[in-house]
Amino acid sequence: MILPDGKSERYYIDAFLEPFGLRFGEDKIIEDVTGEPILIGTSLFIDRAESAKRGETVYKVFKDGARRRHMRMLAETVLHPQEIWEQWEWISSREWMGAREAMALRRRYIALWDVGGLDRPALSVFEFSPKRWWTGVTTFVPEDSASGMRWQDYVQRQRAGYRRWPK
Repeated sequence: MILPDGKSERYYIDAFLEPFGLRFGEDKIIEDVTGEPILIGTSLFIDRAESAKRGETVYKVFKDGARRRHMRMLAETVLHPQEIWEQWEWISSREWMGAREAMALRRRYIALWDVGGLDRPALSVFEFSPKRWWTGVTTFVPEDSASGMRWQDYVQRQRAGYRRWPK
């Protein structure tokens, strides 16, 4: 599940798309485990703000460092989540399609992964919101923080709103 370092953006994008039967440049609508339609494709990885600034397509594969190595884990989190949480959020006019204010439903897909030799799991969180579209929020092995937060508490903080899956 962990991909090697030193590959191209396209390699990491293809690694995410392959479990959905897709390749770079392809899109399709799938149904998640709750029956909700989801658009999966290369466009998930476009950094829209940076692309607009530069006038060319910029991908966010390398944006968060080593997390690109976990693209397959993110794909599997969408295909086979252990939990899905939904929460309504306010979106202001600067953020979404000219509306003064609107409510949008955020869906958060969570999976915990057994990582050999560690006493705690790796965490994958993938989220959809009309405010941010699809984003691979995080994939890493959480640790206790210097401020005293236990890794279990960090995982618990990822769960917000209504648990849609499993019921």
